[in-house]
Amino acid sequence: SVDSKGIIYVGQDPIALKDLVGKVKAIVTENPDIGMVISGDKDASYGTVIEVMALLRSAGYTQVGLKTDAKIMEPK
Repeated sequence: SVDSKGIIYVGQDPIALKDLVGKVKAIVTENPDIGMVISGDKDASYGTVIEVMALLRSAGYTQVGLKTDAKIMEPK
């Protein structure tokens, strides 16, 4: 996940972008059927979320989803 300050987390643990692929690789090795979903705080930078997704995809993790909290907006 990515918080509003741009801090990246795997589970509850903050992680540097440069360490992300290694951490994910270790998790996937232990749990090959695990799904990957990136969630972003509503104030998180869209660019950071996409950067995380692109990094994972370039490392071969092509089944990466984005978590959304769809809210129905009332017309103005």
